[in-house]
Amino acid sequence: MSSLLLSVGCFNPEAPVGEALETETEGVGTGSTSSTNPTTQGPSTSSPTTGVDTTDTDEETGDPTTEGSDPICGDGMVEGDEVCDDGVNDGGYGGCSDDCSEFGPSCGDSEVTDEETCDDGVNDGSYGGCTDECAFAAFCGDGVVDDGDELCDEGDENENGLGCNVDCTTSGTVVEESTQTGLTFCDGAFATPAQFTPAGNALVAATGYCGGDSQLLQEFSPSLEILQTFDVLLPDTPARNATIVGDRWVLSASNCNYAVESDGTFTEACGDQRITGQASLESVGKLGYVGLDYGNLLGFFGPGSPADDDAPVWTAEPPAPAFYVYTWYGVAAGPNDSVLVAGRREREDNGDLEALMVQYTAAGNVADTNTFGAVSQFTEIATGPDGTPLVYSFLNFGEPGYPGGVLTQFNAALGVSWSQPLTNPGQVQLAVDSTGAPIVLLEDGNGNGAYELRKLDRTDGSTVWSVGLPNADNDTQIAVGPDDYIWVTAGGYGPMGGQLWVGRVSP
Repeated sequence: MSSLLLSVGCFNPEAPVGEALETETEGVGTGSTSSTNPTTQGPSTSSPTTGVDTTDTDEETGDPTTEGSDPICGDGMVEGDEVCDDGVNDGGYGGCSDDCSEFGPSCGDSEVTDEETCDDGVNDGSYGGCTDECAFAAFCGDGVVDDGDELCDEGDENENGLGCNVDCTTSGTVVEESTQTGLTFCDGAFATPAQFTPAGNALVAATGYCGGDSQLLQEFSPSLEILQTFDVLLPDTPARNATIVGDRWVLSASNCNYAVESDGTFTEACGDQRITGQASLESVGKLGYVGLDYGNLLGFFGPGSPADDDAPVWTAEPPAPAFYVYTWYGVAAGPNDSVLVAGRREREDNGDLEALMVQYTAAGNVADTNTFGAVSQFTEIATGPDGTPLVYSFLNFGEPGYPGGVLTQFNAALGVSWSQPLTNPGQVQLAVDSTGAPIVLLEDGNGNGAYELRKLDRTDGSTVWSVGLPNADNDTQIAVGPDDYIWVTAGGYGPMGGQLWVGRVSP
């Protein structure tokens, strides 16, 4: 039995006998034919193309690349010259600009936007800076005491002189100090009150108690860095008072004044032909200084003094009557460029004492005179920005009502605003800050060497704050700097000789 195998295709009657059958094979291409022997074929795996193929491969990586097309701002891909492309590109916070040329506002760009409270460009959360979320890090004024950086923090209530200052230091805190020992001064050292340069630096003079002791002059920065030091050997008794006149130090010694230049050289002015500050040499600010003699005369010198052979701008006899003996203890700048001089007068016939204050005009005329019979003498005087005086009156111990002394605040007309007794004080020093608040240094009169620094309310004399000063020693002095910080200078004698301590106390 035989079988017939047939090919699937189309019969061509024109084909010669014996030629192969033509078959169409689908999938090869339109109109394409293949002349083959009859067989069975499967479908083609080729795919049709739809355009020009721009896909190529990177020769090094083998990754596909696109060539010949421009970047499109807004497609969410950073291409070409684009800086940023988030697909939105509306310039919003944390996004991109509409032309893809720059970033929108963001945390870390050093600009505080509505979405941020703080942005310093660092944003590392350090004290006084910003967090990485552009919020405030810990800072003075946030109401939280930060260990290691702050002594107090009352937030918006921080105010200088009222307990917690604007720099988060507690009022009365010694924020900087300098101690120098081994000074070769006879019997220790004493210091002058700090005086201040226009740059805010402090000048301090220190010396011993013996003739021939050199005068140590030092300039301190507000952080108590010693900027310069001079050792000046004065030919007379060491100076006990100092002030600044122009860019020079003016020092007062027994019957002599010295003007020390910035290079340490000095000019000496001595002799009775001028009032040389035998008892005291006191600054009256920009006006110059006043020399107080042990006798009745006083002399006012302008800002150029002292120099060789110069003379006072004016000298003044004490006010009448003539049967009093006058002694001056202090001077300060008063209202309207006047000069206030405080001391006492004693009757020649019976020895009665009265505290006395005289106001001299800029020309040296007597503008006002006030005597205070309830106290015997004014020994310290200081004035505030408006020139109203604060005085301390020393009385003999045991006098009724005031066993020691009296502190008195006056008004502009030299009337008494308030008075308060100071019980058994030893040394008393006065200063006034830029708000008119009194600063008082008190030595315990019991001889135990204890010192106390007080700040008082100007209106009634009540104590705002009070601190002990354990480093205060012999002849301690106080002065208020341009920023109302209180400078304390103290001489003394330690195991290694004379010593000088300078402290800067927060207001």
